Amino acid sequence: MTANIIDLGALSRYDISLETAFVPEVATATSLPPPFAPIEGLLSHPPLPEAISSGELRDKVRELPLYRPGDCSRLSLAEKRRMLVILTFVAHGYIWGNGVLPVIDRLPESISVLLDRLSAELGTAPLGTYASTVLWNSRRKDEAKGWTLDNVSIDLTFTDTTDENWFYNVSVCVEAAGGKALSSLLQVLFEIREDSPRRVHIQECFLEAQNSLGKMLVILKEVARMNNATFYQKIRPYFGGWSLVNNRGVHYDGVDEPSTYRTYVGISAAQSSLFQAFDIILGISHGEFVAAYLRNIRTHMPSSHREFLGHLETDFGGTLSSFIDHQPDLADGYHRCRRILRDFRATHKSFAKRYAVEPASFPGRSFGLARLRSDGGGVEGAGGTRLLEFLEEIQHDTMKVSSPSLPSSPVSSRGPGIS
Repeated sequence: MTANIIDLGALSRYDISLETAFVPEVATATSLPPPFAPIEGLLSHPPLPEAISSGELRDKVRELPLYRPGDCSRLSLAEKRRMLVILTFVAHGYIWGNGVLPVIDRLPESISVLLDRLSAELGTAPLGTYASTVLWNSRRKDEAKGWTLDNVSIDLTFTDTTDENWFYNVSVCVEAAGGKALSSLLQVLFEIREDSPRRVHIQECFLEAQNSLGKMLVILKEVARMNNATFYQKIRPYFGGWSLVNNRGVHYDGVDEPSTYRTYVGISAAQSSLFQAFDIILGISHGEFVAAYLRNIRTHMPSSHREFLGHLETDFGGTLSSFIDHQPDLADGYHRCRRILRDFRATHKSFAKRYAVEPASFPGRSFGLARLRSDGGGVEGAGGTRLLEFLEEIQHDTMKVSSPSLPSSPVSSRGPGIS
């Protein structure tokens, strides 16, 4: 039996939960200590969404006192996440403005220094990411209950719209619902490394993974409650990354050399570590471009999650698919997992078309990631890819080796009720 780099009982070292996967077990702090009251003040008088829409946010940011990198050294992890969430929302609101004011390509020193330092400590890119808008920006209303759509509270939004809250709500509940799928599939990986794998246990784990993946799909379908014009014209602009800013990127005052401008991609679901973990475990391979893109986008994930994916590849890459090739009696459970994941990605693609492609032809503001077709936009994803083509390839890759004899995923079109 080969020793494993990854230990199922020690996933906490990667900030991973057996129950909720990459959704942290300890919630982000609800406030910062008194020395950082000016940063908390960016969220009130007026509230952040109002300050963004009125243009007042830029003045508030410029009036902040200057903090030094070491000022945040005594903060707890939960407080550091709180500060990073605030700074990333503020940074995107500051750069993109309100669609009327011109886009700005410099972040003032009052936020750039701390943003650069905290993102380095937490291992993410120094702008808005999937972690800062979803994983660290959500909490349960009742800690004694699970991550259900009626038990989630979102800390910050750009627009204070119901649709933006709902978008983050669905996203984090999908992530949490995938926890059982991840832990069950990891158990399969460990089991097949044993000298005498317990076949019944493997089948049970596949079944639990299918149920978990099915719940993810059911929750994803709740995105349909959003209005597509609201999402595209009011929310999506702020998901834009610095690669879209004035054709050169964003300069971080007080951090960068005068000629340095950064060109990070924007806030994207491609930054979810959960789905890359599924690809590695299930042996789903992608073409050269998609594979390189997904690997590069890991720089926007928390470093602990990035480390986990690297170790997962090193320790188990290709293991399960090779095992299944020689175990026809276990192939059904394996292929059903892939098929449900394929259906999830197909549904995701349909929502991308509805919320990020079709509205590009609607009349309205054209800025950030919501550029209209008339302005050359409408097809680019937050991660900088040609959106539908990218999602189509990932969906195709997921089903490439799935058994053609299987029906579509064994999950009801309505699925179990969501409380």
